[in-house]
Amino acid sequence: MNRIIFFLILFLFLSLTLYCDEVTQQERYEVEITSFAEISAIREAGGRVGDIIIRYNDREIGSLRTLLEVKQGKDTPEVEVVLLRGNEQVILTIPGGDLGAYLREYAPDHEFSDDAVIIPDIGPVSWDRGLRVSYL
Repeated sequence: MNRIIFFLILFLFLSLTLYCDEVTQQERYEVEITSFAEISAIREAGGRVGDIIIRYNDREIGSLRTLLEVKQGKDTPEVEVVLLRGNEQVILTIPGGDLGAYLREYAPDHEFSDDAVIIPDIGPVSWDRGLRVSYL
């Protein structure tokens, strides 16, 4: 009986840990269009380099992983994509399937504290994670 309780508690703990990690990732990163393929559904619909994908078929996108999951789960002829262009939201309707775009996942801008210091002789720093650049 004690083993069953122990494994149940362990399972709940691991499940909660994985769930919290996924929620944190979804809230923390942005998916930006960096370039387009020769044939690109999202470009033809009005997408531009620098646009940030914030919704895909009514699901909030906070990482490439989330976008991949949403795209794999949908087999529809048309999807609605909401982009962030500057401070404006742009809504596009594109055919289901490949977006025809190269995407980059990065951490959004951060606010620095008042006592932040610029260190001389260090080149530009990017919030780009550098781990995931994908074609969808």
